[in-house]
Amino acid sequence: GGEFFVWAYTLNSKYALYPYNSFDTSWETTRYFKRIGAKYMFWQSHYENKNNSGFTKLKNYLDSKVEFDVNADYMFYVKKFFKNYFGVAGDTMLEYFEQVQAHCRWIEKVNQVSGTIHTVKYGNAENWPEGTITGWMEMMEGAYVQLEEAYKASNPALLEVYTRHIMIEEQFPLI
Repeated sequence: GGEFFVWAYTLNSKYALYPYNSFDTSWETTRYFKRIGAKYMFWQSHYENKNNSGFTKLKNYLDSKVEFDVNADYMFYVKKFFKNYFGVAGDTMLEYFEQVQAHCRWIEKVNQVSGTIHTVKYGNAENWPEGTITGWMEMMEGAYVQLEEAYKASNPALLEVYTRHIMIEEQFPLI
């Protein structure tokens, strides 16, 4: 038993813009591998597209935190990310994220679509009901309004940054 390197996956390679629900599980997986002697964890993700939806920026942020402290508080960093990455729309976008996570778990349980990285059934229409997608789009519209009200007059540059962040996440439900 010595030091070893781990290469793991946090994406569905066929549906790159879809959320792949490995947020908390990759956190726990990193903790496990570090405990048994892994020297380094590499999470294969969508590194070639720097503006991928499916909360890829959050995944990268969380990976950077757990690499340094496997006992860090996962929810602390999730909440910190949403507050700083989406500004006043952070709570709305966190609610959207939590709904997406719950929905992905529903897909796995009810539709029996595994969470493996090559699952082609993941993108099937029955996994993504129109009403659910519409609700998420309405949440993001509300987030845009929150940003406009808070930053349009006081800080247009910040408005532009936060708006771009929501636009990145909006790619998934728009496809």
